[in-house]
Amino acid sequence: LFTALIIVLVRFASNIPCPGVDPAALEKFISEVSAGSSSSGGFMALIDLFSGGALAHFALGALGIMPYITASIIIQLMGMMVPYFQKMQKEGESGRRKMNQWTRFLTIGVLILQGPAYIANLYHQMPTAFVYGNSFGFVAYATTILIAGTMFIMWLGEKITDKGIGNGISLIIFAGIVSRLPDGMHVIFQYLQAGTVNILNVILFAVIALAMIVFVVAISQGIRKIPVQYAKRVVGRKMYGGHTSYIPLKVNQAGVIPIIFASSVLMFPVTIG
Repeated sequence: LFTALIIVLVRFASNIPCPGVDPAALEKFISEVSAGSSSSGGFMALIDLFSGGALAHFALGALGIMPYITASIIIQLMGMMVPYFQKMQKEGESGRRKMNQWTRFLTIGVLILQGPAYIANLYHQMPTAFVYGNSFGFVAYATTILIAGTMFIMWLGEKITDKGIGNGISLIIFAGIVSRLPDGMHVIFQYLQAGTVNILNVILFAVIALAMIVFVVAISQGIRKIPVQYAKRVVGRKMYGGHTSYIPLKVNQAGVIPIIFASSVLMFPVTIG
């Protein structure tokens, strides 16, 4: 129940428009994003997918938690290259807290760069939606709102991890993607009515999608058991040890984070263009 309540709060933050933007004028842009239009593609479309459509609405949580994921990847890479962060990784729980604090600070830095870029991108596509234009004052306060929204969603994700069912950030991403499901079903229904596809195509697509999900879960849960032998030892008149165990080495240790990061990097030149 706690996790469900937090997800509801996240969805609220993803649907409340930022002040100074006309929601009605954004309807065209939202429909283009939902239909996968090329004009709204690239990196922005990826962020919009993970934010559950909040990006197209110019909502309070428009940038979602992608900046946090980017900052986390950067901190992990620095943990392998920078001695200061390597030392923190070896300090156990206290080091982990320090790393999390650095990740939060870096997230704000990423947002300061990403917020104005997002506003400029949206203004270029839908200038009529901006009540106050693209002035410096509007960009400054809108960026502040986007930073606050992302940090709030990130905090909610941590609360799910601490007091909910766990994996808060992943659950928020999952909720954002699933929230697009009704729009996708509506588009399929329109295609069926128009005769563009038939029911066999839809069933085949559903079977392939389900098979892909099963395959991904199987790879994610797959482990290789590295055997470990414990030597026998005698303490007093009793013998201890001598049993065999194993280390569960996961097949896919990094999960989907490298895929997300690689997609972001590949789409970055398109965004700049």
